[in-house]
Amino acid sequence: IRLSLVGSEMCIRDRCLTATIKGLSKGADYISGVSGIGCPESVSALDLSVGRPLPGVLFLVRFPAQATDAMTRHFLTLKDLSPSELIALIHRAIALKQDPMGPQTANLLHLRTMVLIFEKSSTRTRISFEVACAHLGGSSVFLSPTDSQMSRGESISDTARIVSSMADLIVMRTGEHSRVGTMAEHSAVPVINALSQDFHPCQLLADLQTFYEHRGDIQGACVAFVGDGSSNVCQSWVHAASMMNFELRVGAPGEYHPRPDLVSSAGKHCRLTTRPQDAVAGADLVITDTWACLLYT
Repeated sequence: IRLSLVGSEMCIRDRCLTATIKGLSKGADYISGVSGIGCPESVSALDLSVGRPLPGVLFLVRFPAQATDAMTRHFLTLKDLSPSELIALIHRAIALKQDPMGPQTANLLHLRTMVLIFEKSSTRTRISFEVACAHLGGSSVFLSPTDSQMSRGESISDTARIVSSMADLIVMRTGEHSRVGTMAEHSAVPVINALSQDFHPCQLLADLQTFYEHRGDIQGACVAFVGDGSSNVCQSWVHAASMMNFELRVGAPGEYHPRPDLVSSAGKHCRLTTRPQDAVAGADLVITDTWACLLYT
């Protein structure tokens, strides 16, 4: 008895499926395979290609959930929340922090699995996500750059489909912001941006929560950022300024200012200067970050 195995990672693609099955099924008594892509054409292509009945299980086709439906929400930038949702999220986090091991917290992610896909090194972000998931009753799987098939050329879209067919949440830390955008576009479950080249929204959630805990409402406050204004942290602060109605002053050399489109969108809520002393004068909060962005070191 000769058995032909069709591997989804290498050959199950729409245009080459028919040719692959024709070649592998010659002289075979059984043909078996798994389609991780979930294309409906798999069944009809198999029937047409083999051209004769083969005993046993011919083909196992798995149909994962299709890419993001209308109800799936992602958190790639602060702008994925409304201002009222952002404020509510901060207050919810403060409440949960006061009773981290309480009954209202322990089962929020019961039987849920979070997959962390980190293409950039991390200490605080990784630990905070994994510990939080455990405290909320869930489990986590960590994938470094060498742990997934992405290191061998598998596309982000395929990875998103496969991971989201088994997990409940994807957390991605990457380089170009378009990468996490592609992950969200093809994922059937929520995707959280744990850092990209342009934005770091989770950092902002922690920063805003800290201000609320120590100083109260940030609306109407004056916030100063000194350092690399083109960094993902500062650019997320630009988003926050317009959403939370406070003034952000960025003190940085001209070539290290935030993206012009972000500054323009923030309007009166963001002011740029090349003099750090002007940025911090009378500020309610002063923020700084690494002088050389971690993405480029």
